[in-house]
Amino acid sequence: MLYCGRSSYPEVEKLQVATSIFPIYDITLNIAGENMDLFYMIPILANPHTYEPVPSVVNQLKHADLFIGVHRDFDGWIEDFLSETTDIIYLNEEMRKDSSHYRDPSLQRYENPHLWLTVKGAEKCAQIIAEKLSEIDEANRSDYMKHVQGYLQELAVLDQRLVRLFQNIREKKFIQWHPAWDYFAEDYGLEVLGTIEQGHGDEPSLKEFKELTDMAREQNVKIIIIGLTVQSKATEALVREIDGSLVRLDNIGNPDDPEKSSYIKLMNYNANILAEVLSQ
Repeated sequence: MLYCGRSSYPEVEKLQVATSIFPIYDITLNIAGENMDLFYMIPILANPHTYEPVPSVVNQLKHADLFIGVHRDFDGWIEDFLSETTDIIYLNEEMRKDSSHYRDPSLQRYENPHLWLTVKGAEKCAQIIAEKLSEIDEANRSDYMKHVQGYLQELAVLDQRLVRLFQNIREKKFIQWHPAWDYFAEDYGLEVLGTIEQGHGDEPSLKEFKELTDMAREQNVKIIIIGLTVQSKATEALVREIDGSLVRLDNIGNPDDPEKSSYIKLMNYNANILAEVLSQ
């Protein structure tokens, strides 16, 4: 007997997977393919620490089968909007828990929430996400394993490019507004001379500001990195004091911007800007 028309076959509902920010969404998308419905809840340019989800996003979160978080201190507040049945993982916790599995002692460093802002961190995220997707959707495990291997190869190519990009740059030091680029600096032979704010809104004391200013002058460091939309009086004051250059990097990316519409493009974008200013 032939069955014609879509109504002859029951629709299989896809699992709903939520992430907080676009980079983690994009990494997950490269692994999940079309097997799952994915979304990220924090809009581009919104502050992850202060964003309040609109009702439509709250409704989406309530129906999520899985939430992939970065770090409880970064996006743990999203748990308040999830169903009791939602499976929840935090990537930094999984990295630390599974460090013996990856045989990489550097995994113990991932207490700073900005773990996606280095390619090595993204590689570990991808491995963890692939295992988790396979766990909750065993029928498509072979797809996830195939996808992640292909994506890890793309990330390895990116990592090698960034190694070459920073290899011959003489000026390796910069100052950052927030501890977002610690992992990146460590992985590509750069040095964060100082960090202006250790936490959001945690401006330096007068003593800390003077120490950082003196250190920058002594070592002739002029580059100060800040987020794309961040306004910081302390950072602006430091730029004036040391006659420095304020450089804006993008931590999140933007699917509507061709230069930053994927995780890989985002990291290339930031690396190119940083390499250029350090070369001047």
